Amino acid sequence: TYDPKTNPMLGGGNLRRRFDRCLFLPQKKTSMNINKFQLIGKEAIPNLTYVKKTSFRGIEKSTTVPVVPSDHFGVVVSVQIN
Repeated sequence: TYDPKTNPMLGGGNLRRRFDRCLFLPQKKTSMNINKFQLIGKEAIPNLTYVKKTSFRGIEKSTTVPVVPSDHFGVVVSVQIN
């Protein structure tokens, strides 16, 4: 998941995308129910910051932002196979 609005380590303005996939390939004809779907890695690492430097039209800016585990969030899916 690429979301600069909720992940301060990213730039990109309004570009928000969900590229996450969860694939299920059964061994035989079966069905499943999704019990839980969760994004992980969204919380900042305590007491860790990063100085993000940006430049726009020749003007440089430094901003101190919290550090999250990755620039993309992860997905955890809990399923029940019937």
